[in-house]
Amino acid sequence: MRIRRKALAILLIALSTSTVPIFSFTASAHEIYYTGSSTNATAIPIKWNNFSNGKAYLKINGDNLSSEYSSAYSTASFLWSTYSQKVTTSQVSFGASTLDIASTTKAYWDQRFGIVGTGILGITDSKSTDGYIINSSNVQNSSKKVSYSQIFMTPYTSMYNSSNLNNHKIATITHEIGHALGLGHPNEYYYPTNVESIMRTGGDYEGYYVPRTHDINDLTNKY
Repeated sequence: MRIRRKALAILLIALSTSTVPIFSFTASAHEIYYTGSSTNATAIPIKWNNFSNGKAYLKINGDNLSSEYSSAYSTASFLWSTYSQKVTTSQVSFGASTLDIASTTKAYWDQRFGIVGTGILGITDSKSTDGYIINSSNVQNSSKKVSYSQIFMTPYTSMYNSSNLNNHKIATITHEIGHALGLGHPNEYYYPTNVESIMRTGGDYEGYYVPRTHDINDLTNKY
């Protein structure tokens, strides 16, 4: 596979339980990173760098996706731009892209995630404009602006909801693109809510596969 490994910020779709709102949400959007304690946390906004005319511009390539994801990719790559006026997406050739979506081998997945790997459906790695591999330890030192992201999709496709297989794959790709845009999980960590969101973790978005009102509002607040 031709895969550019330009970033390593781990943003997982993992198996977890839903939470209910117990804190007053004061940040402008549900972010990936926060400082402070969960009861008094400060958001660290991560944003897509290529932003102009009020829109974040994503140049997406899916050449390295297996045929199992082809249909889902063709739909998911345009969902954020369809539902939000803050995003524009285009499918481009490999090498011209700023966001690549790729399948992996089971060997790579097992090496990266170990025993929990079969429960992870996708991961987004992002790199900042000043060359930082964005993660929890260095996010404060980085520009906090994403110049490139790569989404890896699980080779363990049997983990998807078999009753609505293609839509579940669409939801996963859409969720991971949301991470590239800087959106975090609204139902865990800091200021959790049980609101409908494509960015919920733990497979809680299986009943739908497009961005929800909460997601659109988060993007509007962020950008």
